Amino acid sequence: MKSLRDNLRDRRSHLEVGTRTASDWEHAILTGHDMFRQLVAHNGRQHRVRR
Repeated sequence: MKSLRDNLRDRRSHLEVGTRTASDWEHAILTGHDMFRQLVAHNGRQHRVRR
């Protein structure tokens, strides 16, 4: 079974985002998941993201 990162690499190879590394994708996925958890924790209200 393919890993999520391998699956994403295969799907993006023909797109502009194909230049991103697996590490970039992993960071984006983990950041998005963290933001989702924060939205759930705050009942979907606006929440500021720290950079």
